[in-house]
Amino acid sequence: MTILILSIEMPQGFTKEVMHYYFYNRVLPSLLIYSLSFVILGSFWNESHHHNHLVYKSDVLSIWLYIFFLMFICIIPFSSHFVLHYPKDRTSVIFYLFNLLIAKSINLYLFYYTWRKKFLRPEVSILHCKSVLFRNSIPAIFYFSFIPVAYFYSSWVLYLFPLPLILQIVIGALDSVYPLAKMEASK
Repeated sequence: MTILILSIEMPQGFTKEVMHYYFYNRVLPSLLIYSLSFVILGSFWNESHHHNHLVYKSDVLSIWLYIFFLMFICIIPFSSHFVLHYPKDRTSVIFYLFNLLIAKSINLYLFYYTWRKKFLRPEVSILHCKSVLFRNSIPAIFYFSFIPVAYFYSSWVLYLFPLPLILQIVIGALDSVYPLAKMEASK
């Protein structure tokens, strides 16, 4: 995650006016993309961390799913660097979206697979699994819906990226305060 910051460059030797122009038109958008990618990677790490604490067993397919998930995670710094240099280009934005969508889809399927194969610890409730799948589906749905939008309006789609993360975080926070399991138990 920290290697992302190396893609932000600040050349030297500018006049004050050129430096201000460069800062506002290149550095700030770069920091936005860096911050966004950092939080997205943090979100993936958080999901993996919690998932790994719930799993007590695996098989060959779950291991390969995790390997492919990590492969697409490792591509995120490249795709964010691509968007960084071509933020208004449809190809870079759509590539970034597909990268995130594929990583998120593999991550979701991995959780679903380990749940269905009963590789999760016995104390993990069905409601908890449904809650995790719902919460983690939100970004995937948004990334998928952003692809056609990016085809026509690639220059401003990047500003929509925080929305699925905010929703995922808010729903996760609400679930930790008032989990679905408590709601079900009170019925």
